[in-house]
Amino acid sequence: MSNNMSQAQRAQQSNRTDDGKYTTKAHSEADVSLGDGFQEVIEVDDGDSHDITPPSDAFDRVVIANSDGYVVEGTIYENFDHCLPADIDRMREAYGDDQITEYLNDRSDVIMGAINERYKNVQLDPGPDDTFALEFYAQLDGPVTEEDAAHTLWEESDGVQFANEIDPGTFGSEDFSSTIRDKLAEHDATKLPNPETIDEQAKQRFVDDFVSTAVQDAKMTAEEEYFMETEEEASDFEVDDESLNKLKTMAGEFYVANAGDLEAWRKDVSERKEYMNDGVGGHDAYMEAAGLGVGYRDRVPGNELEPSIMAKRLSGSASEEISGLENGIYREGKTIHFEGI
Repeated sequence: MSNNMSQAQRAQQSNRTDDGKYTTKAHSEADVSLGDGFQEVIEVDDGDSHDITPPSDAFDRVVIANSDGYVVEGTIYENFDHCLPADIDRMREAYGDDQITEYLNDRSDVIMGAINERYKNVQLDPGPDDTFALEFYAQLDGPVTEEDAAHTLWEESDGVQFANEIDPGTFGSEDFSSTIRDKLAEHDATKLPNPETIDEQAKQRFVDDFVSTAVQDAKMTAEEEYFMETEEEASDFEVDDESLNKLKTMAGEFYVANAGDLEAWRKDVSERKEYMNDGVGGHDAYMEAAGLGVGYRDRVPGNELEPSIMAKRLSGSASEEISGLENGIYREGKTIHFEGI
């Protein structure tokens, strides 16, 4: 996708009113009449269609179709790449057109779900790879003239309403692009469903990674504090058993609550070893929850879209669902206790 305007949006500029809304196309008499005002009734064989002149530049193509009954169908081509969530839109140049196209295509059900909630009689048809072909339709009583079919499409379908509302520059119309943007952001923030069966070995590796990171961090902190107090070095600190058990429990509970995302993360990491760690994930979960400023998002190259979305979701889950680690530790002699967990 090389720009933010659909084919219809580019064509519309010569056919707008002062407030930016689509208008009906002004036909000359030669456009709409045959002979002495006579207009031909269009008959279409069952299963076939007949192209007609669109009633407005809102539509890229209009046909009269017959499939167990006559309908008029108006197609609008839209790429939706002006509907990206803000954090993705800011990075669009880094991600590039191919990743943006794939992102939107993979979320066609999200986009169409929002469209079908607001507009009647619309379906997604195959179109160019970087474009959604939205087909708005209205029923016809039978064979009609082109002008009557075009009038029915204009009056009885939601195509023109959609065309006005998807363009945020149309004065006085709802900005439906913001609805799409919100739906995509909501989808991206939603955890992947958990597998039917939790991988216990993967869970244990995650727990071990989480706990070992916590212990290493606590010991380093204790050694630094001890040196600041005594100007002596010491390395024989140990974390108390109660804290260890609590760390294991919180790590296991986090894994179970996020198994779908963590399984997908591990699979993705295995395909990107040149960029990331081994994909176990426990280290990053601890670092996020402890507020140490590094974590899942630091494992993703800045130009990779889908891994960035997954990393952001895991980062947020760790920060929100694992509590108490930000309180740090306290020492009793050479024993380390995690405070507040």
